[in-house]
Amino acid sequence: MRDLVFEKRRNSRVNTIVKVDIFNYFSGKFIANGYITDVSYGGMRVESNKHFGDEDDILLKFVLNNGQYFENIKGRIVRTGKESFTYFYAIKFIDVSLRDKIRLWFYSKKMAKSDLN
Repeated sequence: MRDLVFEKRRNSRVNTIVKVDIFNYFSGKFIANGYITDVSYGGMRVESNKHFGDEDDILLKFVLNNGQYFENIKGRIVRTGKESFTYFYAIKFIDVSLRDKIRLWFYSKKMAKSDLN
């Protein structure tokens, strides 16, 4: 019998590959860069060659494929793991402005629609 996998995310994510810079929330110090591999208006998955702390609050800076620029997006690392030579981080957005939530929502809807075509 095939195992069933249930989606635990509140928001559906869309696949993307976008460079991201990651900073410590409290000090503003650069931690690492990596790549966003999926995104929604509630969070994202990031892959990086660098390992950094679990459940840390971070700031994110990135430009989506549609040219939308995001800076100082606060996130919390809620899950980490390692695959081959990279680390992955599930990041939940925290205290995101309404404007940024709307831009992320439109991006995820547009990308999900283009995946269906």
